[in-house]
Amino acid sequence: APVKCALHNLRWPQTARGALPVWSMCVHGQKDAISSMIMDSGLWERDISHTVSRLASRIGGWLIDAGSNIGYFSTCAFNARVPVLSIEAAPWNFKQLNATGQWYTSHFPQGQWVRANVALSNEAGHQVELQGSDANFGGTSAVNPAYHPDPGWARSVRTNQFRASVTTQVMDAIVEAHIPSDSCIAVLKIDVEGFEHLTFMGARRLLADRPPCHIFMEYHDDLLTAGNPAGKPADLLKLLRTAGYRSTPATIPSGRGVAVDVHWVLEDPGRNPVCNCAEKAEWQPKAIAERRATAEPQAIVELKAKTVPPVEPLRCPNVPAP
Repeated sequence: APVKCALHNLRWPQTARGALPVWSMCVHGQKDAISSMIMDSGLWERDISHTVSRLASRIGGWLIDAGSNIGYFSTCAFNARVPVLSIEAAPWNFKQLNATGQWYTSHFPQGQWVRANVALSNEAGHQVELQGSDANFGGTSAVNPAYHPDPGWARSVRTNQFRASVTTQVMDAIVEAHIPSDSCIAVLKIDVEGFEHLTFMGARRLLADRPPCHIFMEYHDDLLTAGNPAGKPADLLKLLRTAGYRSTPATIPSGRGVAVDVHWVLEDPGRNPVCNCAEKAEWQPKAIAERRATAEPQAIVELKAKTVPPVEPLRCPNVPAP
C-alpha cells in the first residue's frame, strides 16, 4: 500500500509534471505488527503522525524521532520537508530505517535526515542488552523480559531469540553533535519502550537551553517501572512539568496497565529562543490500541514508488536474522 502518512497535501518530492508520487520505505514483512499495518493501509498511528509532521513543518524546525523503529514518522516528516534526527537502538530496525534514509537523502540531498544507531539512557558508554520479537520488532526493549508487563513478551523472546548488545548515549550529546545550536527543534517524538525517564535524565541541557516546542510520548506505567526500577513513573511527569511543559491529558493516570499517548506543550514559548513555538496542535490523545500480528511468512517488501526517472528504486535489506 502507498505510505499515506495522513499528509496528502504535503507529499514530496514531485515529478517534473507536478504529479504526487507514492512514497517508499523499507519494512520487515507481514509477521511484524507495525510493518503489517503499514503494508495493509499505508498508515501507522495516523492522528499522531499527522500532527507531528504538521507541527514541525509549520514551526519550521527539526523532528527528533527517538525510538524510530523502521522510520515511519521520520519518512513522513522528511517528505513534509522537515529536517529529521532519527534515533533507533535495535540493529534490525535500524537496518531498515537506514536503508530508507539513505535512499531519500541520496536522491533528494536538499533534505536533512540524520540517523543514529544508539540506545538512549541517562549515561553514555554502557552496554545494554536488547531483546526483540519478530512478531513486533517495535517492542524491542532493554527491559529484562522477566519484568516485562506483557507475559507473552518473555515467551516470544525465548522463541525468537533476537538479541543485540548496544552502546548507550545521552540525548544531549546526540543533539549537540547533529543539530546546529541555532536550529529550532520543533517536535520530539519519543517511544523507547520503558527508557523514557532515563532518556530525559540525559536531556537536561536540551530541556534547559532549547526545549522542543512539542513532545509526543507513549506513557506506559508498567514499562517505565521495569525500565527504571530506581525511580517512579511520576518522577518523569515531574521532570517535564518542572522543565516548563503542560500535558494533554492534564491528569495522567497511574497504576498497573496504564498506557496512554501524552502530548506535552512548552507552556512559555519564549523559553525557546530559536523557535516559533506558538503553533498550536489540534490533537487529543487516546488509549494505545492493541497491535495485531499475523502468522503470514515474513518477507521484506518494497512499497512501490513512482519517482523521478532515472532515480534508482529503493532496495531494502534482507529479513533480519537473530
